[in-house]
Amino acid sequence: MIAFTHGHVVNSPDRMLDWWKGQAFGHQKAGEADMLVSAHFHHYRNRAAGKRRTWLQIPALSAVTRASVHRWSWLHP
Repeated sequence: MIAFTHGHVVNSPDRMLDWWKGQAFGHQKAGEADMLVSAHFHHYRNRAAGKRRTWLQIPALSAVTRASVHRWSWLHP
């Protein structure tokens, strides 16, 4: 199972794995996931969380530059 969160649930990406562990302890659906995907922060991370879980932090697209506008312009014709 894959869980998604915007990322604003923590104030630092270094706390995301603790948040995820808390979801498991609280018997929340996100705590059952094998993969957690989050956004909000402006960098990529890929971390193992135990033997069978992975956290994937995808970069936000809010920092717009000429290169990113050109690269992603096909998304918004």
